[in-house]
Amino acid sequence: MVQLEMVLAGVVAYVLCRLLTPLAMRLAPLVGALDVPRDGRRLHTRPIPRTGGIAIYVAFLAAVWLIGRGEGRLVGFLLGSGVLVAFGFLDDVLCLSPMIKLAAQCFACVLAVPPRGWREIVTVLWLVAMINAHNMIDGMDGLAASVAAVEGLLVSFALALHGENFMAGVVLAVCGCALGFLPLNRHPAKVFMGDAGSQLLGYALGYFGAFINTKSAGTLGWAAPLFIFALPLSDLAFATLRRLAEGKSPFSADRGHWHHRLVDLGMGQRRALFWLVLLSGLLGTSGVLLLRAEWYAYSPFVLLWAVVVVLTVELLYGDRSKN
Repeated sequence: MVQLEMVLAGVVAYVLCRLLTPLAMRLAPLVGALDVPRDGRRLHTRPIPRTGGIAIYVAFLAAVWLIGRGEGRLVGFLLGSGVLVAFGFLDDVLCLSPMIKLAAQCFACVLAVPPRGWREIVTVLWLVAMINAHNMIDGMDGLAASVAAVEGLLVSFALALHGENFMAGVVLAVCGCALGFLPLNRHPAKVFMGDAGSQLLGYALGYFGAFINTKSAGTLGWAAPLFIFALPLSDLAFATLRRLAEGKSPFSADRGHWHHRLVDLGMGQRRALFWLVLLSGLLGTSGVLLLRAEWYAYSPFVLLWAVVVVLTVELLYGDRSKN
């Protein structure tokens, strides 16, 4: 099930991203891509480079080239990724308007999945949602990279279960990039991935997550990707509903995301990160279990653990430390 090339893609992506991230950091002051904390939403207190997405992108391309030479299926996907990273980098430097960013996202997704029918249209909408969901959770040190690594591992396993070894290897490359970036992004972060990085991770995970075979998984198999990506998608959904209910634009920024709420409960960033990643892993594991019909009986127990984690976080493990 697991081929050497799959593992090699992840290792190469990890090593390259780990080596390239310090170089990408040096680019930030030259182009003005520094995240300066000017409002109460941000959890950092000093300017931090947000050019880490460039390192993630280059490392990902190198790993994909390693295992995908002569593979024509990824042409549209790679074109779309280039558009996303380019506009994401421009946003990190110039702060583009939400509508320009959304138009670029839609264009990139259409390049990857040309809308020939309703299935492709739904897939494009799914990709746009995944891009914005992962962009939204990139608001706390290490969160987007950690969650993407967990999701990538689960998606890769799900694809390998059905013999999609090449795609599983590409997703392992996504996982390797996230893990390679994490050492310099964990609290206190020295670099951010910016929109270029968070959008790329969401786009890649959404694209390959759409290939998870749910047809043979029985009645609940269709829900597997929703469980795997439950944390960022739920954050996106609740943020959109919250803003609309308050009469605000769904594109407006606020301090109501899951990570903000946990920090405001009194947790430090490290503790909040630990519990959010654990919750993401538990829910994602439930999604993988749904792909095996004979494992249905175990899913409620995993969901029960997820509920226990949330209650424990809120009732027992908060403290007043902001570190």
